[in-house]
Amino acid sequence: MAIGVIREIGEGTLDQYDQIHERIAAGPPAEGLLCHVAGAKHGGGFRIIEVWESEEQLQRFDQEVVGPAVGEVVGPDARPSHEEIFEVHNVIIPGQE
Repeated sequence: MAIGVIREIGEGTLDQYDQIHERIAAGPPAEGLLCHVAGAKHGGGFRIIEVWESEEQLQRFDQEVVGPAVGEVVGPDARPSHEEIFEVHNVIIPGQE
């Protein structure tokens, strides 16, 4: 069962996002990640939307890769201002239908 996650980062900047992304991209591919989208929010901060093959893969990647990268750039206590995980009903990836 695929899952989706929406994360709102209220206090973060796109520069911080880019620094974190550089650290993550330097490692192996994220097993189970189907889609990742990030962009600025109106009024500040940014939003990340992802689709994963399973919640277990998301949690493992967060603990092993994302958490340490965020800790290096922002600090060990950094957390999204909002996070929502939901069961995905359908995923369309053009060319892979």
